[in-house]
Amino acid sequence: HLRFETDFWLLHNLSVGLAARLQFDRDPPIAAFLAGGQLQWIFSEDESNKWGLRFGGGYGELAHLIPVEQRVDSMDVATGGDTPTGVIDQAEGAEAPTFTFLTFAGKVYYQLGLSYAFKLSEVFAITFTTDFLHMIALQSPPEFPSKHFDFSLGIEFTL
Repeated sequence: HLRFETDFWLLHNLSVGLAARLQFDRDPPIAAFLAGGQLQWIFSEDESNKWGLRFGGGYGELAHLIPVEQRVDSMDVATGGDTPTGVIDQAEGAEAPTFTFLTFAGKVYYQLGLSYAFKLSEVFAITFTTDFLHMIALQSPPEFPSKHFDFSLGIEFTL
């Protein structure tokens, strides 16, 4: 996935910003998009390191690929897609076939995160972030709730 952020600094250690996350899954690509706002607090900074906490929320979807195993004694499989449905004949002792389904989690989310920036200069840094996203379904199905961790490597420019 790709994540874009723009921060506006209210104080030297407090910012409010906009964030967007674009994700592609499958072949052909199916896009999932999140957009929202975030508040960031820098709690430790020196010449080459910067640590921050962030909180935000917004609207959108995450895509998840979920393996689903068809059991011998099951009835129809509801896929919502083009995957064949129905009971599959299976030899005794053979493994059950597994299908992969694409689901979307969302539509509303909040996030909590920790960020670290290794400052290479006053305007350029390499960033590492960990975010916890809780996707809240407004109508299930077709939307599903989800808890998700994002680990990101990025580039930061300060103007």
